[in-house]
Amino acid sequence: MEASHRNIASFLVRFTQDLWQDAVGDPQVRWQGTIRHVQGDEQVPFTEVADAVAFMQRELATLTLHTLDAVPNIDRTKGLQESFKIWERFASSYTDFMVGQVQRGLDQTQALRTQVDGAVQEALQAAFPATPATAALQQRVETLEAHVQALEARLAALEAHPDTDL
Repeated sequence: MEASHRNIASFLVRFTQDLWQDAVGDPQVRWQGTIRHVQGDEQVPFTEVADAVAFMQRELATLTLHTLDAVPNIDRTKGLQESFKIWERFASSYTDFMVGQVQRGLDQTQALRTQVDGAVQEALQAAFPATPATAALQQRVETLEAHVQALEARLAALEAHPDTDL
């Protein structure tokens, strides 16, 4: 049995979240972070997780190359191919994980929206029992909402293409 070579690569990832309200009061969230290679003590900032992953890939590829250089009579190409298999597995599982997280967030948002809509409807029905006058008022409000949405769409189109007549 041939001697094996073992190396350790550790990474410390720190995320920072900034949360604020924009001019219209909507919440805005920005994530950023730093990743540090513990053994090499190099640290880089990132705003995209892909940049942190690229940093890890570079550090691990460098480590693999140094290890391959230290081992006589080894096929460097095959050694690198074996080393990169971890990233194939990571890319596949990361994509599945992120899609799942986004879907879970959407599901939770929809569930919350359904609860809020139900509570609003109950409150409105309690405050304004159904009468012909409230039904007519509700119809007018819905018509007004449709007009506002149409105006917002036209405004967005104008902002996107200011030289177009709408």
